[in-house]
This record gives sequence, C-alpha cells and structure tokens, in this order.
Amino acid sequence: MKFMDFVERYGRLGVIHSSEVVGLVARPDVFRVQLNQWKEKGYLVPLKRGVYLVSQRFLKHEIPLFYISNELIFPSYVSLESAMAFYGLIPEGVFRGVVAVTTRKTETIYNKVGVFHYHHVKPSLFMGFRMVNIDGFTVKIASPEKSLLDYFYLRKIEEREIEGLRLQNLEIVNLAELESLSLFYPMRVQKIVRRLKNEIPSFTGS
Repeated sequence: MKFMDFVERYGRLGVIHSSEVVGLVARPDVFRVQLNQWKEKGYLVPLKRGVYLVSQRFLKHEIPLFYISNELIFPSYVSLESAMAFYGLIPEGVFRGVVAVTTRKTETIYNKVGVFHYHHVKPSLFMGFRMVNIDGFTVKIASPEKSLLDYFYLRKIEEREIEGLRLQNLEIVNLAELESLSLFYPMRVQKIVRRLKNEIPSFTGS
C-alpha cells in the first residue's frame, strides 16, 4: 500500500491503532513492515506501542490533544486541570500536559506530541463526562461540575485550601448537579462543595 493511499483511507481517524488496521488489509505481515518503514521515515508519529499519528505535513488539520488523550487509553475522559482550564474555571497553562481519568491504572505517557496523565478511579466514579466537538473530533471531557470534583478528590484538596486555588467563572457551574455528583465522593469532597456554596459569593450556579 502506498502511504498516501493509507492516509486517504485511514488518516481521517486521527489516531491510528495498528491492531485495528491490520485486520482490514490483505497482507498483515507486509503491512507491519510498511508501518515500521513509515515510522522510520517520519511519516507516522508513534504515540505508544501500536498507536500512531499521521505526520502533520500529510494532514489538513491538527489532531486535538484531548482527542489523542481519549484514544491513548480506553476508557478515559479529559478532566481535572485540563477540563477546568477548558471551561475557564482556572487560568490556562497552570498544568503541563493533558490530564484524564480512567478505570485503568494510573500512568503517564510521554511521546513526541505531549505528556498525557491518567488517574485511576473506581468504576462508580467513571461518569459525569460529555461529548464535545473540537475541530471536528468528538472528545470525551468531564462536565464543569465533574472536573471540579475529580480535582478535589484526586489532588486530595482540603477545605482550607479552597481560597488559594484561584478558581474563577464559577457562575457556569450547576450547583444542583455539583451537589448531586458529590454524593458519590468521600465526605472530604462533600465538605468542600458545601464550603464553596456557603463562602464564595459569586458561586450562584443553579
């Protein structure tokens, strides 16, 4: 297969999983050799073993980092600082890399595209995310409420630390949804939600 034929057929996927493509070609053994050759030539950017990104020079649009994060580890959704910055709840650029939540193990993946952090949660907390279109790609990302709760929980935030977090634009947060979701979390997180509700005058989400 010629590389441009490969791009035409599979480039629209953004992130390419070799295990999925191998099953669709007539000669898997030949195709695996081609993958290695394309990688060596810089046509494909390795993201992790068996997962590639077509080099940007062959694509019309950049692939969103949030989408790449979703594809590197399944299941996962973008959350914590990354989602909070996306919604404007914290200033952008306060954390390096993309931060996500998964039911799989906690790990960090480094590649030529960036740094991708994944935090383990039990299945009962793997919820509260939405599907958002970013540059034509569907991305799983925590709701504003869920991103806050994941942050409080996984960063082990205490009540006394709330004022120093530089939270902003809290008016976009749905208070009823925040309180409802907080019931799935330990009491420490529920206390933080109550403090937000009672002590921050601008927090009037409904």
